[in-house]
Amino acid sequence: MSPFKSFAQRVTALDKMTSLETGISTAIKMSRVPRKETKKLLVAKNEEQVRNTPLFQFMQMIFDEIGLGHLDISELGKFSYIFSVEESPIPSLIPDAKGKTCYIIADSLAAFFSKDMGLPASAEEIKCVNEGYGLCEFLIKVNALQAYQIALDDTDKEIIGIKKKRPSESPKEIAEKLGLDTFEVERRIEVLKYYEILDAVGKVTEIGKTYYKYRMSSPLPKEDFDPPWQMIKEISAAIAAASSFAEAVSERVKEEKKVLTPEEEKKIINLADEAKKSRSFAELLAKQIKDEEKEG
Repeated sequence: MSPFKSFAQRVTALDKMTSLETGISTAIKMSRVPRKETKKLLVAKNEEQVRNTPLFQFMQMIFDEIGLGHLDISELGKFSYIFSVEESPIPSLIPDAKGKTCYIIADSLAAFFSKDMGLPASAEEIKCVNEGYGLCEFLIKVNALQAYQIALDDTDKEIIGIKKKRPSESPKEIAEKLGLDTFEVERRIEVLKYYEILDAVGKVTEIGKTYYKYRMSSPLPKEDFDPPWQMIKEISAAIAAASSFAEAVSERVKEEKKVLTPEEEKKIINLADEAKKSRSFAELLAKQIKDEEKEG
């Protein structure tokens, strides 16, 4: 059974979803994040530290600019995040649906992590307003090895190398060897323990040995570009322009086909089900137009 009460409701939802998706696509194309900024998110030890990173604050701004709702973090794991979204417009676009309806946000989070942050990730909605919850929640799981690659730099690699040879080497001795402040070495050792590269007493674990071997044979390429929040005005303008274009296209399609016969209405796709197959509202719109062209 369709979650929409009328054909007009379908069209309104399709128009809004197309606009949102166009904004998301535009933002992702313009939001490549340097590793050093992604690292700040990866080494955060609690939710408040995540909120204080420029990267997460940028994500919140982008959600606001696109109109996806208010983004926050509910829970933090070693290689996972649970993000919450309040006041998302998507559940209200399909108000009679009983179940998870916000895959567009899950897909956008996965794409942002994978394409812009260089962290291959999967995402799924685990709570939805249309299930009776007060907000929507999304579980993001990132690739552990790539997380290590970004979270740990060449200095961390040197510390691991020293600890492999001399597990008892103190932070002060390591700092002297590497020309670093002792506090900095202690902080890095805590991160290495958090990621289970070192055990509780500072000895390199099997995970640490595997990572060290991989890192020695796969050095990271150099990067030389600014974080996307330094061009937030340009990104905001591009999102607005892309969304306006999507809305204009939708209006033109509606104007070209003002009246539908009962038979044509029956042929309109069930938006919720077909969208899941299409994985894109833009793709869904294109499908509908192609079908109409064939029939015309």
